[in-house]
Amino acid sequence: MDAPQDPRIIGTAAQATSRGHPPDALLRVRRGVHVDAAEWEQAFPEQRIRVAAEALLHQARGAPIVFSHASAAAYWGLPLHRARVTRVHVVQTHARASSSSRVMRHAARITDDDVVWLAEDVGVTTLARTAFDMIRTLREEGALALMDAALRTAAQRAPGRRALDMDAAEAFRRELTARIRAATGARGIRQAREIVDAGDARAESVGESVSRLYLTRLGVRGLDLQVRVPGPGDRDYEVDFDLGEAWGEFDGEAKYTDPRFLRGRTPEQVLAEEKAREDWIRGTTGKPFARWGFTHLRDERTLAGRLTAFGVALPNAPRPHLLRETTLD
Repeated sequence: MDAPQDPRIIGTAAQATSRGHPPDALLRVRRGVHVDAAEWEQAFPEQRIRVAAEALLHQARGAPIVFSHASAAAYWGLPLHRARVTRVHVVQTHARASSSSRVMRHAARITDDDVVWLAEDVGVTTLARTAFDMIRTLREEGALALMDAALRTAAQRAPGRRALDMDAAEAFRRELTARIRAATGARGIRQAREIVDAGDARAESVGESVSRLYLTRLGVRGLDLQVRVPGPGDRDYEVDFDLGEAWGEFDGEAKYTDPRFLRGRTPEQVLAEEKAREDWIRGTTGKPFARWGFTHLRDERTLAGRLTAFGVALPNAPRPHLLRETTLD
């Protein structure tokens, strides 16, 4: 099943009412642009960013627009972890780039090679240009999550396929590295270099990306992702992390609630399958499991508390009295 659709732009309040939408069920995105309030409430932040960009197009009336930064990231389907985005981002080549409370206009040098045109007068910065702009300015957690997702997008051979073209991912990394080298002195270049080197297309979620960052800070070396473990019959299992003495799994809520992951199964069925899988892997490898979720990713200290409760040794773990209280749930 596909991801939830973006909230639909209805138009002015009068147009919405004429189409049968009650006024109290509307939410105003921009002057003269409304959406269904219930759809907006259920939308992901990245979906809301796309809708805000579409609302700007409604008011532009044919004037050329190139979306950039967070707006472009949302178009590419890249995550914006812990990023508070309140304005639509566009890029302009001339110096007079006047911003407002709803639109951030970036005056930047940009070429046709930096833009993918969605329509004659509507463009979005390329995947590489978007990643370049974002990994320099996001917090480290968000920057790595976005970089991982950009590499994965570059490596995706076809929609819906799990197989990744890692050569394509490395080509994308080289392209981004060259862009960073050419931008000596630009804001955030040092972080960008580190993030590009650390990015990994195998990370399948924001939670896995942030986990990897914190595990690295906690001294876990040689961290391996999406490790294959022989399963019953001809099937193989994949585990998020090999921590050496234990297996590590990030459990996001989406695994049990998102139709894309449920694939027609009930949450109870998924939970039962997960238990059978874990029992098999633990029994055949002799290694225990450590599980954590987003509540344990507030910072590396919180994750350390969770892992030490499972008996996982961490070379750079904070002193025990500094660890936050944790429970095995």
